[in-house]
Amino acid sequence: MSAFTDTKNKINTLTRAEYRYDGLVSAFALHYLELSDFGYKPLPDISILHEWLRHLNLEIRPQLREQWDRIGKLFGFDLGDRIQCGDTELYAIRMSADPGGSVVRIYGFGVKKDGSPSQTVTSVEIKERSKVSKLDGCLKPAELENLLFPGSSSLPRVKVFLNDQLKKLK
Repeated sequence: MSAFTDTKNKINTLTRAEYRYDGLVSAFALHYLELSDFGYKPLPDISILHEWLRHLNLEIRPQLREQWDRIGKLFGFDLGDRIQCGDTELYAIRMSADPGGSVVRIYGFGVKKDGSPSQTVTSVEIKERSKVSKLDGCLKPAELENLLFPGSSSLPRVKVFLNDQLKKLK
C-alpha cells in the first residue's frame, strides 16, 4: 500500500470519528446547558463530556492533523499554504477522504486577484499522482489554528461552554 493510500484511509477513519465526536460533545453541551437553565436535577454526569472532549481534542484531532500534514509533505506544501492543483487555487486548511475512494479532498479559502485569501470556501480533489504546486502566500499560524477544527455548534454559548470544559482538561 502506498503512503498516499495509507494516509488517505487514515484520514477517512479519523475524519468520521472527529465528525461524530464533535456532534456528540455539541449535543451533550446544549442538552446540559438547557437542563441547567430549567433547574433540572440531577444534571448529566459532566465526566462523560470530559471523556469525549479528551478523546476528540487530545487524541483524534492531533492524529488527523498529523495525517493532513503527511499528505501535504507528500505533495510539497504545509497547511495554510497557497496551493494550486489544475485550475484551482486555494489556501489549504483541512482535508477529507471518502471510504473506498481514491482521492483526498483539500478544503480551503479561494484566492482573490491580489493573492490574498477570500472568504469563499473551495476545494480540490487530489489523487496519488496529482500535481500540486505551492505558490507564494500562506495563512498566519494563528489564523490557521482557528480554522482547522471549527466545530459543529454555531451557538456561541455552547462554544464557550465547551472551551471552558476543555481548559479544565489541559
